Amino acid sequence: MPHASASLRTFFESVYHPLKLPLPRSIIAESYRCTIDRLAEALAREPTLDDLNADSVRKLKGVLNATGRGRRHLSTHLDRLAELWSYAHTIGLAIACDRALFEQTKPSEMTFADALESGVIANILPGYFARKTTIRDEHTHKQYRYALANLATALGHVPTVTDLTDDSLCEMVSHLQARGLAAATINDRVGRICTLWRWLANRGHLQTRPTNNAVPEPKRIPLAWSSDEIATLFQACDNWKGDIAGVQGAGWWKSLHYVAWDSGERISALMACRWDWITDEWLAIPAEVRKGKKTDRVYKLHADTLAILSSIREPKRELIWPWTLDPTSLWYHYKKLRESAGLALDRRSAFHRIRRSVATDTEAAGGNATELLDHSSRDLTKASYLDPRYLKAAHAVDFLFRPSVSE
Repeated sequence: MPHASASLRTFFESVYHPLKLPLPRSIIAESYRCTIDRLAEALAREPTLDDLNADSVRKLKGVLNATGRGRRHLSTHLDRLAELWSYAHTIGLAIACDRALFEQTKPSEMTFADALESGVIANILPGYFARKTTIRDEHTHKQYRYALANLATALGHVPTVTDLTDDSLCEMVSHLQARGLAAATINDRVGRICTLWRWLANRGHLQTRPTNNAVPEPKRIPLAWSSDEIATLFQACDNWKGDIAGVQGAGWWKSLHYVAWDSGERISALMACRWDWITDEWLAIPAEVRKGKKTDRVYKLHADTLAILSSIREPKRELIWPWTLDPTSLWYHYKKLRESAGLALDRRSAFHRIRRSVATDTEAAGGNATELLDHSSRDLTKASYLDPRYLKAAHAVDFLFRPSVSE
């Protein structure tokens, strides 16, 4: 029989597992092992039976909250630890287990003052979001949670405000580089931690500010689809089999692409579009669903687009393009659509490539892509949206003589 200072993992494998989880319940056993792993991460060492206490539960909650996972994920791990603790108590190896410790108090339910006092960055985030009026989109909130989870993994413990140092950010950069992430992604993740750090400093909660430099990013040429590739992509929509959220799948995909082509709008705004936003040949998209949430936009739809939309009007529904699966799975299915068309599958060839194609073809035809895309800067349009391969630009080969080659 293990003693009170014995390893919690040893207690599980030699006592709890054989008595409470008779084989072959290996999947359940793995979930207990995973909980012990998370507790070890929270404590920064291998847990013992002596660690079955309130402080360990608090630290475990911190690690779980830092991952940005849902309440079910938290509940599973907390339940597993509570069961281990309760059984250890019944055989005299631990103090009494207080089940109230395992109640899931979300960071969002804490007062901001309590969150600051805790020092745990995961607890501070909800208050930061509530007070930072420029951060309202849930997608942006999720990116902050991803960044915090990366910092936690790099440091090996739950990040607190004392971890907001340039050295910690250097460790985070090294960790992300070792994972093979792109420089732009690394700068985005680290940049979110820096933004939070500066905000806390500006409000007087911290005395220091970040001084680290960004990772150098290669300047990529914007990629648009060629006219032949656009035709191939639209044909692939026609070939889609099955329904999507009760809507005929081919029509769902084709109408989405036609509206994207007519408008150049981002996929996030398009997926929020409702039928009552269409009046005659006009689609009006309110600022609330657009990036930045500042400006309404109205787009004229081609007769072909209106006809395709009419073909998917049934069944009656609020959203034009409902999606009942996990929101992130949309990109997986779009990749399968491009795969069926024999088109590029990299991240730069997802929905935003259509927006770049609209910008490039508009500019090539003499239009103003900056105005069309509602950009605040011409430089942004040129650097990130115009594919020089399809523009009437000057190239050396069009002007220079050919060097003579001796035979």
